[in-house]
Amino acid sequence: MRIDPRDVQDIVALSPMQQSILLECLLNPMEGLYIEQTELIFQGPWSQQAAERSWKHLSAVNDSLRTVFRWEGLSEPVQIVFKERTVPAEYYSMTSLPAEDRERRSKKLMEEAAGKLDLGLCPIRLTFIPEAGRFRLVITHHHILFDGWSNALLASEFVAAYTEALGDRTQARPVKTPYKQFINYLQSVQTVEQEEVWKSYLKGFVQPPCKVSQSAGTTQDSSLEVYASVLDSRLEEAARLCAERGTTMSSLFQLAWGLTLQKFCGSDDVVFGTVVSGRNVPVQGIGEMVGLFMNTIPIRVRTHPGERLASAWERLDQSNRECVPSHHLPLHAIKQAVDKTNEPLFDTFLAVENYPVNWSGLTGTDKLRLESYRHRLNGTRFPLTVEILMINGFEIRFVYDGKYYSNNQVKVLDQEFCCILYAAASMIHAPVEHLLYGAPAEACAPVADFDF
Repeated sequence: MRIDPRDVQDIVALSPMQQSILLECLLNPMEGLYIEQTELIFQGPWSQQAAERSWKHLSAVNDSLRTVFRWEGLSEPVQIVFKERTVPAEYYSMTSLPAEDRERRSKKLMEEAAGKLDLGLCPIRLTFIPEAGRFRLVITHHHILFDGWSNALLASEFVAAYTEALGDRTQARPVKTPYKQFINYLQSVQTVEQEEVWKSYLKGFVQPPCKVSQSAGTTQDSSLEVYASVLDSRLEEAARLCAERGTTMSSLFQLAWGLTLQKFCGSDDVVFGTVVSGRNVPVQGIGEMVGLFMNTIPIRVRTHPGERLASAWERLDQSNRECVPSHHLPLHAIKQAVDKTNEPLFDTFLAVENYPVNWSGLTGTDKLRLESYRHRLNGTRFPLTVEILMINGFEIRFVYDGKYYSNNQVKVLDQEFCCILYAAASMIHAPVEHLLYGAPAEACAPVADFDF
């Protein structure tokens, strides 16, 4: 589609993370790669007019909702921000369908929406599904457009805009910092100093990626599979311990996944990937901006013979803090700085989704109440991605390539991971070896699990 220059507000370079995602999608056209879907179920009155007014407001406020990507025939890919643009939306009424049929039909509609995305024309779509006394909103978008933090912001902004629209009131339009300011900051940062930080961090790590899966999966070709489990109240003690230590749950999840890899790989030094928010930079209003700020970085977990868990955890926290100023160096640059071979640094990835959003505020309006919030990332370039969803409790999702992993292998990984998480609080001063080999996985299995 040809773009009329008169409709364009700005043309912006891609961030390093956006460049990496675009390249990966072009080289690996696996269906569903980097497609995200957020499903929100609201209790309250349904109004298509209010929904349309709400998203018109959100599109006017957030540049990313008016953005498309172009790369063919260009020396560098760009993102084009339109002056005005309506997010495509589809409406499907299911008020007359039984509950079982609604769930089946909703799942089918979500799959169809994911197949309609086009980075050059339409990288985001909305699906509204009115039901009796409630409605669903499914936001389907490509990950190159914005991150999980932004998903939570949009959910909050939609509740406010929809509530105002129901009352036939016009909501004030806040002025947000353009995403371009973030790109300008990244282009001003010196990369040499960041490279030195990562060289020091990974110094001495010479092993290839930990191959958790030693055998083929259940499919001959790459296929996205999902297995999920719910963590129960046994994790509350670990959360209390994090508060006492002045650390975060993300740090605990990193430690636990690193120890899980150590056990399966027979190594006391492992590296895996994780995601950082990328919002700790001096850009005004960055916490309220919708866009892709996150970056993928390596996390290294090392232990020593006889070392106690508390010591290993403290070293992990310290090394993480030292790397914060270098969180925006692209992963490929980190790789080139520390290792010139073609071997990847890691092949498993941990993503902890915990955003500073007032969820009680989303459920406390008189006219509208958020009943459910579910977010799905349909795949990354890594054979195994572990997602921790910290919204309504704790949920673990393993998104894996069926070519390399079987469902049974993933279940065992889940059991071991949960075992370490549950035992961490009570064994904080015990040697790491006792934590890894002192209890059978069956004793620590999650309360509930389910396949997708």
